[in-house]
Amino acid sequence: MKTRDSLYHASFYEFKKVSNTIGVRNALASECHKLKLKGTIILSSEGINGSVSGVVTAVQHLIIFLNQHFDNLVLNQTVVSIMPFDRMVVKIKNEIVTSGLPEPFEQGTYVDPTEWNAFLEDEDTCILDVRNFYEHSIGSFQHAIKTKMRSFKEFPKIYDEEKTKINEKKIGIFCTGGIRCEKAAIFLRKKGLSEVFQLKGGILNYFKKNKNKSLWKGDCFVFDKRLAVNPKFEEINYRQCPGCKSMSIQKNQNIDLVEWEYCDICKKTKILAL
Repeated sequence: MKTRDSLYHASFYEFKKVSNTIGVRNALASECHKLKLKGTIILSSEGINGSVSGVVTAVQHLIIFLNQHFDNLVLNQTVVSIMPFDRMVVKIKNEIVTSGLPEPFEQGTYVDPTEWNAFLEDEDTCILDVRNFYEHSIGSFQHAIKTKMRSFKEFPKIYDEEKTKINEKKIGIFCTGGIRCEKAAIFLRKKGLSEVFQLKGGILNYFKKNKNKSLWKGDCFVFDKRLAVNPKFEEINYRQCPGCKSMSIQKNQNIDLVEWEYCDICKKTKILAL
């Protein structure tokens, strides 16, 4: 149950031309400090991408503030039981999601999460997971194409390697919150794929709207101290190896917020390198 003192999490993005990034950055940093929020917000000339946590009223006030500067935020919100961040950072970067791909100021074609199951079950549709390998290693849609991508910057190269698997008739793409799909969709259309459909709001939005009939298998990687949540948004105790990026679940243990630990193979490699 959500109360005024509940710990709340919100992730959001919008691609919109921002001319005064320094001014917006300073205003956001001041507002987040005043509201005692923690998280990360990235600004660039192409828009905003953020993930913050705090008490319900503080997060709601930030969203009101954001709506004064942005017109069409894609927003995911949920109650959390632990603070996913250690501090608040608001920074300016060249891109709001690192890719090297064009700014997606053109409108995409979206599929509402309530209609996504029909896409998954359509034999004429190719489903592509545009996340990194360590993300889909702990969960994905069963019949999705999963690549060996280690970073979203590799998407063009990985596409060229995997394109023979992709049905060029109709393709559905998805990621955690939807932001990577915005850039991936433009890239795919420029490659000649005319029917590219994006899961609106990503996996997290799908979890919220498909509680009774979910076709998701496993857990979902998230980019904060939790590392992973299940479809009920419950924290699952994973650790990630900072060397090879592999994920390991800590069974029968309470969540301890230890995010990274070298796996046995990488530990041996580090010892041998000394």
